[in-house]
Amino acid sequence: MLGAQKVSGIIYIRGRDNPNLSLPKDIPTVFIDREPPGQAGKNTLFIESDHFQGGYLAAQEMIFKGCKTIAVMTGKRETSAAKKRLEGCRKACEEQGLSLGPVFYPAAAKFEEAFAELCARLSQGAVFDGILCENDWVALGALRALAVHGRQVPSQVKVCGFDDVSIACVSSIPLTTVRQDTDALGKQAARGILELIRGEVPETRRIVLPVSLLRRAST
Repeated sequence: MLGAQKVSGIIYIRGRDNPNLSLPKDIPTVFIDREPPGQAGKNTLFIESDHFQGGYLAAQEMIFKGCKTIAVMTGKRETSAAKKRLEGCRKACEEQGLSLGPVFYPAAAKFEEAFAELCARLSQGAVFDGILCENDWVALGALRALAVHGRQVPSQVKVCGFDDVSIACVSSIPLTTVRQDTDALGKQAARGILELIRGEVPETRRIVLPVSLLRRAST
């Protein structure tokens, strides 16, 4: 269908991984921040933020601030990005002789679902003094749940988000978060798809862009 419509190239991005994705192999395609299985080939390019490093930096920040048990909250439909963040967090813990804390799975990686999930786990007696959240909206839901249950942030529990959405710096407790360079992601994707359309061979089929930690009041 895409070929019949004379599509020259595809830039593919979606909220979660699709194991059943099937795109034409002859149409140049750039995948942003998702790694669908079975799609690698001479006409493809994969661009992502360094999610492993992001999880590592977030956990390292909380550990250096005194955390001993770091929990992770990630959506039930784990993406390749979320898995890498989890592994980065685990690595930072292991380097300091710590075990990764509990992993919580809200029904969706959104504010309300994160709030409900963490309220339920706190009511069940979950123990942690730091929490890495899949994104900033999940982190904001976590902040609300902790407040409802009388947990002080950051003195009792430290919270770190991911993405640096606009509300993160103006929430009731400004949120420490990992920033992705979305401008660079977009520029690399545009440059990459044009190169593939022209038949040029990219120097690498995978481009990983650095992330940065923004320290705020939640840690």
